[in-house]
Amino acid sequence: MTKKIKVFCIPFAGGSEYSFFEFKKRCPGSLEIVPVALPGRGGRIKEDRIEDAYALRDDVYRTIKNAITGDYIIYGHSMGGILAALVSEKLQQNGDRMPLSLFISGCDSIANNITNKKRYLLSDPDFIDMLTEMGGSPKEILENKELLDFFLPILRSDFKAIDLYIHDTFEALNLDIDVLIGTEDKVSAEEAMDWQKITKGQVTVKQFPGDHFFIYGILDEMLNMIEQKVLLSAQ
Repeated sequence: MTKKIKVFCIPFAGGSEYSFFEFKKRCPGSLEIVPVALPGRGGRIKEDRIEDAYALRDDVYRTIKNAITGDYIIYGHSMGGILAALVSEKLQQNGDRMPLSLFISGCDSIANNITNKKRYLLSDPDFIDMLTEMGGSPKEILENKELLDFFLPILRSDFKAIDLYIHDTFEALNLDIDVLIGTEDKVSAEEAMDWQKITKGQVTVKQFPGDHFFIYGILDEMLNMIEQKVLLSAQ
């Protein structure tokens, strides 16, 4: 039996390892979905949340490094895309086995992240309005008060990590990056192509109908894209 290729999936802001339930359910046979658990939510709910992008990177790095058993892919959506790039840089710097490629969705290039935002400091109503406008959280959360009370602190912590991250020095990756964006999302094709600024590999941008969470509407297609990438890499 051919060994499956692991796909490490890094959550978006407010997400957890449970955000990838459908990924595991619909995964092609050649892939193994490995959701990355972050502190302060999901199975690690009792742990303190991390509000610094580099500290989050280190946490995800340890998780992935300890689970590498062969060829693998790293996938991240939104905040997960930022972490995917930062973790890949650390893997490369430390001489670890690198992923075959990166898949990033719903995320502007970290090369464009040069300003200090303060979205995490907004009042609850303004913060919720911002999430609603950007399509930054699933509707089932935004429209349920109990879920909002639970997720708002997690979302604020994640936005703090994103908002206070400022792109500075970065060791160019030797990886191909596939970037997927939604037609109704805030990320433009030009911004997505700027991922080329942080890698020597090839960057491919594809746009699909939908808002920030367009990925759940194209999940089968996206998983097939990852599988095809794996098959091409093996040739």
